Amino acid sequence: MAQQWRGHRSRARIVWALLALLTLLGAACGSTKGEASQPPAAPLVPNSGPISIGLWQPGAPQSMQPIIAFEQQEATHVGIVVWYETWGDASTGPDMRLYQQVAAHGSVPLITWEPQHFSRSPDQPVFALADIAAGKYDAYARRWASAFAAFHGRIMLRWGHEMNGNWYPWGAGVNGNTPQDYVAAWRHLHDLFVAAGATNVEWVWCPNVDSTADAPMDAYYPGDQYVDWVALDGYNRARQGWQSFTQIFQMSYNRIAAITAKPFIIGETASGEAANDPLGLRKAAWIQSALTLEIPALFPRVRAVVWFDENKSGVEADGEDWRLVTELERRTFAYAVSSAPYIGRPPAPPSGS
Repeated sequence: MAQQWRGHRSRARIVWALLALLTLLGAACGSTKGEASQPPAAPLVPNSGPISIGLWQPGAPQSMQPIIAFEQQEATHVGIVVWYETWGDASTGPDMRLYQQVAAHGSVPLITWEPQHFSRSPDQPVFALADIAAGKYDAYARRWASAFAAFHGRIMLRWGHEMNGNWYPWGAGVNGNTPQDYVAAWRHLHDLFVAAGATNVEWVWCPNVDSTADAPMDAYYPGDQYVDWVALDGYNRARQGWQSFTQIFQMSYNRIAAITAKPFIIGETASGEAANDPLGLRKAAWIQSALTLEIPALFPRVRAVVWFDENKSGVEADGEDWRLVTELERRTFAYAVSSAPYIGRPPAPPSGS
């Protein structure tokens, strides 16, 4: 048995060396963008804090089986379970059974709360931010706040994410929205939740990385007294030009770090599949570099990373297969999160929340 284990470890070291070589090659020639587009160099400040793994997995948390299957596959515990709720006709409250299932699993729910009708265009003036700030949906929001206040556990609430893009009804310039409207709506909802006693809710402010957004993120920040976590969404969109994690996130991370000292979450991330790479060598190298090299060294305030594990090819115009598809990709992810700074539990609550 010992000899067999040594053989496994030896093969693992060989695979890891190949991945490291691919990472170096990717850094040297992987980006299709010119040097002028590279983010400024950041100091090497090791991430000494623990980092939790979060997951969006279709089918969860209505069933926890997709989460359990991912955990078994990756030999880790998912500390944050992410899902999406739209306001729809704004007549219902949350299904608290879902939150209870997540908490019973030893995870924290992170709900992405979207003021929109799903599967419609962003042109939805019924959800104009000025109207939300003016109280049009207060009765609906109070139902959610009251339900959350009665829940004996933490809830992370990501309202109106990627607001600096133009692909959602609450986005930049859509339905007449302005940054001032967004800030006013955020503060109004936050104050409503506090008044309802929902102090167990941790507010997650999450723009999109600036390189693919339509408006600077700074103007949308509601202020430290209204935010518990700051976050960023960003993807390696392989069909649009391969980029490292640092190329995707560094400039936006630096911008947020300049306006607040709040702890960070990577709210959504993943990599598409490289062309003509059936084994997933290049995607595996991206995962290895992002999780074991770049995030620990260059993003010291990150306390959680959420992997978006869904195939969006053919579903969205710019969608790709974000899942861990090949065995090499799955094993690389599992190896990367198997040791410090990654932990198999939820992140600690931010101080002051």
